[in-house]
Amino acid sequence: MNDIPAKKERMLTFRGGGWVLVLSAFFSLVAAVLILWPAYQTGFRRAIGDGEHVETYGFDLSQLSVPAGKLIASGVPKDGIRAIPVRLAETIRPEEVDLIKKNEHSYFLVGEDRVIGVTVGVGEKRVARAYPLRVLTLHEVCNDVLGEGPDRLPICVSYSPLCDSAVVFDRRVDAAPLGTAAVDAAPEFGVSGLLINSNLVLYDRRSAPSQESLWSQLGLKAIAGPAVGKPLPLLPYELTTWSKWREKYPQTRVLLGLRTLKDEYRAEPYATYFHSDDVKFPVDPLWNILGISRKTPVIATSTDQKQWMVNPASPAEPALADAPHTFRIHSFLFAWYAMHAQDSDYSALTRQPIEK
Repeated sequence: MNDIPAKKERMLTFRGGGWVLVLSAFFSLVAAVLILWPAYQTGFRRAIGDGEHVETYGFDLSQLSVPAGKLIASGVPKDGIRAIPVRLAETIRPEEVDLIKKNEHSYFLVGEDRVIGVTVGVGEKRVARAYPLRVLTLHEVCNDVLGEGPDRLPICVSYSPLCDSAVVFDRRVDAAPLGTAAVDAAPEFGVSGLLINSNLVLYDRRSAPSQESLWSQLGLKAIAGPAVGKPLPLLPYELTTWSKWREKYPQTRVLLGLRTLKDEYRAEPYATYFHSDDVKFPVDPLWNILGISRKTPVIATSTDQKQWMVNPASPAEPALADAPHTFRIHSFLFAWYAMHAQDSDYSALTRQPIEK
């Protein structure tokens, strides 16, 4: 009979080395968070588009209506610039803008900041909303709904900082009948990650990539996909300063953006670019008339969207768009010219000095 007592099994305790396992688990969790966080931010969707080759972005280009070489990758993937969806298009009152400045000891919006202003309705039913370029510079596209009840209007507010161009349009691009169902069914728009002549190319979000179309912001129409050839249903807007818009529409609401990005909204990522006449991406044809800057701010106006008149726009005193049945598009000169060299009259620029 073995008289040697059985060896007692030792329990793993914190003091006995368990701390090593705890630390290992902790660092493993941190590593997992760092790896999965970017995926979480994109809804665990794999990035589409390698930033260099157009064919990697997953769009149907079989009926592309522009020369293939003009459509280029911007360096970021599809949705690499995150458009604001309707559910995140939070707005605040002008008084709340003032409170942000007071409580946070920093500015969100100041009087000389530019905004895209949109109104719907008339009289007491008029609804006014301001979209600060500080916010749109980071997102480029905001999906929103203005108005109440049967007057609700699903809109897309787009801004291309490379071209300083603003276009606002009705999201009911499927030509659905008016009514609540049409508003709810209107597709939201995103940033494709592609460019034409340095200008924003949007896409309509659908249930399947094969159903999505590409839309040229300054081309004002669909250039690929099932909707190819369809024009954007343009809406009037004003590109003006916050102080002017607030004075004109005291009851306006203002797009707040995402509070997690409030520090980024205060930055000026395109300041150097705006003060140079250089362009960062291929543009053809390129405005090259001596003495007239490529980045001259202009306003293109039209009553039929077929023939346009181009006039200089003073950045200090943006024109307000009150004339009915007149479409106005704000842009840098080079960007509008690249898209509309043949259907626009530029004589107002060449026959008079242009203020800078």
